[in-house]
Amino acid sequence: MVQLSEMITLRNLARIIGVSRQTIYRWMEEDSSFPTPIRFGQRGTIRFYKDEVIRYIEEKRKNYARFD
Repeated sequence: MVQLSEMITLRNLARIIGVSRQTIYRWMEEDSSFPTPIRFGQRGTIRFYKDEVIRYIEEKRKNYARFD
């Protein structure tokens, strides 16, 4: 059986990271390494896999740590 990762909404992702939803949308457009959202339903509700978001954040931290 396939196990699915926990998913997180765009709103919750923005809240956890501490940025606006508009910033998340901008990152989705400008940063090819940003996790790909999954869209559901006719309204296109957006979700992200939580483990992909965690990996993205950890990678960004590593990159910024090199500049300290």
